[in-house]
Amino acid sequence: MQACEASLKRLGIDVIDLYYQHRVDPNTPIEETVGAMKRLVEQGKVRALGLSEARPETIRRAHKVHPIAAVQNEYSLLYRTEGEETLRTTRELGIGFVPYAPLGRSMLTGTVHGKADVPEGDRRLQHPRFQGENLDRTCSSSRGWNRSRARRSARPRSWCSPGCSRRAATSCRSPHQAEAARG
Repeated sequence: MQACEASLKRLGIDVIDLYYQHRVDPNTPIEETVGAMKRLVEQGKVRALGLSEARPETIRRAHKVHPIAAVQNEYSLLYRTEGEETLRTTRELGIGFVPYAPLGRSMLTGTVHGKADVPEGDRRLQHPRFQGENLDRTCSSSRGWNRSRARRSARPRSWCSPGCSRRAATSCRSPHQAEAARG
């Protein structure tokens, strides 16, 4: 309650459109947290509630206390299992899904080759994927993906729509793509 009041005051506004609980506290029942957030909605200080980094079962329990409008979770090309489970749950319950870290917390950008590429104190180092052997395995996997991506991006096919054959690549460009290709 106090955090919301302080936010309203700092922002100089009367109501917050979407109020997230960022990172579910494992030591506090979600029903208790959402119950407190629900009171903010009832008081007119908040219009809608959201959760961040919540598991499907937690989302379901929270949604029973008060409708959840949005859930923000990692949804990465590199790690999709958890994101897919969360996406199914949010669709089923009619909740908006806000994905983040689509490139595997930078693992698929070609800029992280090992621990030396992640600055000391970077929050990613707290994540299990960036610790010990996990980081080595992830870097090894992402190197192959990045090489493959680099080869494909150099081909004319990259201008095509999905399902287009390589031979038809030059003929299926939109006028905008053709103009961009000419420079």
